[in-house]
Amino acid sequence: MVFYRFLLFVAFIELFFSPQLAFAATWSDAFEQHNVVMLLVRSSDGKIVRTNQAARRFYGYSETELQSLYIQDINVFSAKAIAEERALAAKEHRNFFVFKHRLKNGDVRTVEVSSLPVQYQNQTVLYSIIRDISEYRVAQQDLWHYQNSLEQMVEEKTKQLEIKRHQQIVILSTLTIFLSLLSIAFSRQIFLQKQAEKLLQIEKKRLSDVIWGTNVGTWELSEKSDNFVINERFATILGYTLEELSPLTPERLGSMCHPDDWEKSQQIMKGNIKGELEFYECELRIRHKQGHWIWIMSRGRVVKRDKRTSRALKIAGTHQEITLQKQLHEELDRLAHIDPLTQLPNRRYFHDRLDKVHDFAVAKNTMYAIFYIDLNKFKLVNDSYGHHEGDLVLKNVANKMTSFFRSSDLIFRLGGDEFVVIIENLKAIADVEIIATKLVTQLSKPHTLTNGVSVDVPPSIGISVFSSHGSEVNILIQRADEMMYLAKGRYPEGGYEIYSAEKLVQQQNERRCTV
Repeated sequence: MVFYRFLLFVAFIELFFSPQLAFAATWSDAFEQHNVVMLLVRSSDGKIVRTNQAARRFYGYSETELQSLYIQDINVFSAKAIAEERALAAKEHRNFFVFKHRLKNGDVRTVEVSSLPVQYQNQTVLYSIIRDISEYRVAQQDLWHYQNSLEQMVEEKTKQLEIKRHQQIVILSTLTIFLSLLSIAFSRQIFLQKQAEKLLQIEKKRLSDVIWGTNVGTWELSEKSDNFVINERFATILGYTLEELSPLTPERLGSMCHPDDWEKSQQIMKGNIKGELEFYECELRIRHKQGHWIWIMSRGRVVKRDKRTSRALKIAGTHQEITLQKQLHEELDRLAHIDPLTQLPNRRYFHDRLDKVHDFAVAKNTMYAIFYIDLNKFKLVNDSYGHHEGDLVLKNVANKMTSFFRSSDLIFRLGGDEFVVIIENLKAIADVEIIATKLVTQLSKPHTLTNGVSVDVPPSIGISVFSSHGSEVNILIQRADEMMYLAKGRYPEGGYEIYSAEKLVQQQNERRCTV
């Protein structure tokens, strides 16, 4: 982080004091060849002006492709989500932002963006440095290894001290024959022993300070005890004092955990105890003293085994609260699947959900229908009254469909004025006709704009049904889409078409005639 800030600072000083030499050849070469991802983005509209080779390698685009894009094309956040992140950064006094960027291959990566306004080719651009922070768990894993190394270091130090102590006792026994020196030798031995114990206490306190500083709780379970040995920090994370939580039996801890998580964690721990897994690691929910669930990252490993039978004698580990990280991940995932205008699920979520619906229908031998919906005359509303009024109409349409369909039906906005609905658990195709007729009537009702003008955007609906009209998802989508275009050509005031082979031929013929 210090390096990135330093780089931005140097660039800023050079541009500030020598604007006529900004981005000269030497600097330009450094910009191009640096292995840090860098973009120059026009601040007025987000147009990508220039990239370096690290950026092209990271995003998978060529220089020409990137310069044809706007930053909004790769940032999957909506304008609202971007504003919320900027406000959060200001509140937390951060000089960087955390966004989701989509690569050319479709992957979405969590990135940290640091930007500074500079002058480039007589225009103000944002000099942005991009850092991929998707793999945040690597840092957590490093923390675990670091803590484990500290524990091993203390254990090895203890063994060395014990060995030294034993050697000293042997020497003391040998010197007992020299009665005249017994008093002096004994006094010295006591002193050395106290020094060894003091060093041991210092090492233990150092380990305790490190563990407390990293905000983790520790736990230990051995065959000699039926209770977990935990530290004060673990009790504090759960809202208790150590006395309130002691004794902590496996049964009591299990009753505090979410049933789904506890069973999974026990299976993983058994794998580590049996030697099938190198270590134990599991995310689980534990009920806080105040009654709410908190997320805990639990890690551990067998630290002592019977040398003859390899039976686990002691297992130890750490507990770290990760509630905030889980909430952030869930919120980012939600924002990536929701249309910001209508708050309906978007195209990406549609394909994920349709695959699950299809698999369920295949397994249970049930029917489902796909409604592809396009709004007639919507372009006229946009052109005549502006995009603001068009957005208002789209929101109204989304609200009408949400009120019309059952809570179990799935509504999505694909983009523009196109929507799609998945209706599950159909009994007969005749039910589809009834639903489609009522939906055309509902969506054909006029919408009142902010200036009081009423407009109508009647729907064109194309319908396909599994498995009557196809057994594969892609085929069903394609046939519903074809029927939507057929309905659009036939019913300018709103209507629907249900797939049939004859209608598909008609649609293809009409499309050829149009071309």
